Amino acid sequence: ELTDQLHSNKEETGEGAGLLRDYSDFLQKNQDYQVSLRRLEGIDQEMGKAREEGAELEREGKKLARELSSLQMSLAERSNREKEVYTRYLQVDKAKAAPREEGSVAELEKRLEVLQLQHRESLGSLEEQKKEKAKELERKSRDLTKVGLSFEEYQDVIYDEARADWLDGEIFRLEKMREIENREASTAQAAVAGAESSLKHALEEIKRLGAVEPLAPAEIKGDFAARSRQVDDRMVELEKESRQLTNRISKYIRLQETAARVADLGDIEPEPGFQLGEDPEGQLRSLESAYRKVETETREQWEGINRQYFQLQSEYKGKKQHFADIFNGLSPLWEKAGTGFTGCYYLYERVLQQQEMLRNLLRVYETRLANLERSKQDMVRQSFFHGLQIYEELNKIAECSRVRIRGKARPVEMLRIDMQFDDREKAMEQMKGYIDQCIAIVREDFRQGKKADEVQKTISRLMSSRELLNQLLGTERIPISAYKIELNMEHSRHKAWEDAIRENSGGEKFVVFFSVLAALMSYTRESTMAGTGVDSSDVSRVLVMDNPFGPISSEHLLQPLFDIAEKHNTQLICLSDLKQSSIMNCFNLIFMLKVRTGAMGGSEYLKIEEEIKNDLSVTGDENLEKAIFRSFDHRQITFFEDGF
Repeated sequence: ELTDQLHSNKEETGEGAGLLRDYSDFLQKNQDYQVSLRRLEGIDQEMGKAREEGAELEREGKKLARELSSLQMSLAERSNREKEVYTRYLQVDKAKAAPREEGSVAELEKRLEVLQLQHRESLGSLEEQKKEKAKELERKSRDLTKVGLSFEEYQDVIYDEARADWLDGEIFRLEKMREIENREASTAQAAVAGAESSLKHALEEIKRLGAVEPLAPAEIKGDFAARSRQVDDRMVELEKESRQLTNRISKYIRLQETAARVADLGDIEPEPGFQLGEDPEGQLRSLESAYRKVETETREQWEGINRQYFQLQSEYKGKKQHFADIFNGLSPLWEKAGTGFTGCYYLYERVLQQQEMLRNLLRVYETRLANLERSKQDMVRQSFFHGLQIYEELNKIAECSRVRIRGKARPVEMLRIDMQFDDREKAMEQMKGYIDQCIAIVREDFRQGKKADEVQKTISRLMSSRELLNQLLGTERIPISAYKIELNMEHSRHKAWEDAIRENSGGEKFVVFFSVLAALMSYTRESTMAGTGVDSSDVSRVLVMDNPFGPISSEHLLQPLFDIAEKHNTQLICLSDLKQSSIMNCFNLIFMLKVRTGAMGGSEYLKIEEEIKNDLSVTGDENLEKAIFRSFDHRQITFFEDGF
């Protein structure tokens, strides 16, 4: 007992010594505080004096500013008066010397204003007179210019009013005579123009009728009777030639009707170099025979071409869309081609266009095949790296599923993807052989005339991410195992995915599915934020689940579930009607909706109760205010989807 008492006293002494040291430190700090407080009071007093002195200086500055403003106004008024006096001085500075006038300054200024006004009025009147004289001088100068007299001719002439009146009358009379002569000249010119026009029309009419040129003026009165007999003889000859031409025209019309019965020549232009022979009937029979022969040969050739066309159409139309488009464009023209030359010509032009298009299409396909051969190595490398990227991304997903579970010393992979990739060169050779097979398949499809969309589907299937990954690994089977959690953690182990889905209980399946979902969410977030420089572990996630505790209520399954959520910084918002302690103890914040019966009338109402187990882990913005429900269709994605 003494030993215990001594030990207790030592502990109390130690505690007292500690308290004494704390008290000594407090006294020392209090002394420093008192010194600092006194210094602060002195500084406050000095600052008060400084503020008073500053206020006094501010008042004196305002007073000086008012005095300065008053002086500036006085100086401005004095400057204005000086400018006004100087302006008045400039008005009389250059004035001539005059007798001194008696009176005050104001009276003298008024007299000066009156004199200036009179001067301006006189000056304006003189200016008006000057302008009038200048106008009159200009008018007289124009009159003299019209007459054509120079200044030397009229500078010594003395003006006589009677002589001027006589000259005005003479000018008027001469102008009347000039007007009469102008009218007579215009009438004569019109008569001459009419005679010339009549002569011109008469000559044109003679030329149109084919008559001989009119006689020269010297021969107009020659031998008219001889000329008349000569004209009569010429008329007889012309009538004979006219009858011959009429007979020939009738003969040619009959030949034209015969030719029209043989062939429709309405739209055919005549041959520029064709000449009729001495025997038109025989020439027409020869042409008809040649035409019949050519028509027969043309019909036979057309029937042969028609058979070839329909044979090609039945053979190639369904093999490729380009061929179908060509035949669809040619069929309407082919039906119209038998109606005449125009239809055949349009068909010929269209066939040439389609032939050129086929040549271009053939060159494009040849170029594509050549590029496919030249780019084979690039395809091999790109396919290899794409498969390698899928391999690495799948490993990242497995890495994201790694969680530290209570009861295990090391983190556990909830999802294990067993992929063996050791020999890089061997994988490259496998990929090269696979690309050769793909190229052979695509070439065969093109040779068979498959449509572009069918070939594209084949390429998409052959170059899918799953196929490239299979070629990289050398196998089509990739084992996937899920971690099965047992009540005894020592018995927990990995099981094949198929066995886990088939043999696990509902709660164990839920933990597996939740681990896969959390791993995919973490992988997606890290891939999205990789280039932003933000650590994905600092970003929180929220999962809202409806009644997740139906199949899972055991504590050994709930604890790993929340370990996974904590590892991925995921907040769980769960809706449930279960109140088991194993479930309720997993949450710090719980909202409960309870139906209560009113005190009066037996009516029921809904009451919200809130339960917080740990105030430190619940923030102030976690309040139940409202909820918005959205529903949409979803599509199940495959684990190795192409866009993965």
